Amino acid sequence: MVNEEKIKFPREFDKDAKSLVKHLCEHDLSKRYGNLVDGPKDVKNHRFFKKIDWEALAAQCLQAPHIP
Repeated sequence: MVNEEKIKFPREFDKDAKSLVKHLCEHDLSKRYGNLVDGPKDVKNHRFFKKIDWEALAAQCLQAPHIP
């Protein structure tokens, strides 16, 4: 039996991040991001990553947003 509890997020959790996590944790495999026809493209095209330049990232031309 699959545990289908809802994920609980803190109130201040970013709404785009929340949406992405929900799509990645979908119980129904026919709806889960990364498992659909477009596979990783669904994840990359999610609004959480709208500011990411994937080509610059692949070319390692991006500055890290935070350096500890």
